[in-house]
Amino acid sequence: MLLQYGVDANKKEYLNGRTALHMAAFSNSTHAAKVLLEHGVDLEVTDTMGRTPLALAAEFGHRLMIEFLVQQGGNVHAKDKFGKTPLFLAVESLLCEGCDFKTLLEHGSSVNVTDQYGRCPIHYITDDTTVELCELLLEYGACTNLPDENRETPLHFAASVGNTACIEWLLQHGADVGALDVANRTPLHAAAYMGRRESVEMLIQHGANVCLADNLGWLPLHFAAAGQGFDAAEVLFENGSDIAAVDQRGRTILHLAARNGL
Repeated sequence: MLLQYGVDANKKEYLNGRTALHMAAFSNSTHAAKVLLEHGVDLEVTDTMGRTPLALAAEFGHRLMIEFLVQQGGNVHAKDKFGKTPLFLAVESLLCEGCDFKTLLEHGSSVNVTDQYGRCPIHYITDDTTVELCELLLEYGACTNLPDENRETPLHFAASVGNTACIEWLLQHGADVGALDVANRTPLHAAAYMGRRESVEMLIQHGANVCLADNLGWLPLHFAAAGQGFDAAEVLFENGSDIAAVDQRGRTILHLAARNGL
């Protein structure tokens, strides 16, 4: 009714730059979205974050809205100001169901497109990410060893959050257990620092080097001592890590453990 009286349907809010179509996408109101589009609302309008209504629907896991906007020609490749496509936002939020991801993928959303940090969707593995999602991304061509701008791979991310199911899956699908980032750190360094005992055990079982030092001379054991890793340190020591090793400043594991209160 309001549109019949000349209300500007493309008017943006001052604070976040969202239009009425953004709000319809946010609330999952396909009826409102349909009416707005029939009155010429811009489907690809962006808010202050550079996000389209489709991106917003993906972020909040609104399946019906995602399907509707894609059917109306919503651009699955549109990037926000951080270089993230709707698929990125869906993977990050984990509010979508498998069918929602598939809708985006079936309409050409790239699984290996990178954001401003050089990361692709599979980098954004959290402790809640499922193997089923990884399988779906792989089905559409996801690369398990793609490095970001810091040369961190998806395995680095999975190791740091302790998602053992995804760690195992990545290793079974070609992930390099010895992948080095710009600081010469492997996924084992990341797991050790965060105190992920099970992750450390799994990486070692798949051949991770417990004696590899990074650019500062830190072994994974140094990271365990400096971080949250008493349990991880125990596993590393039991698997041959040098407890007497010193870094480039002459600090031993004991120095770091004492500073950290371990």
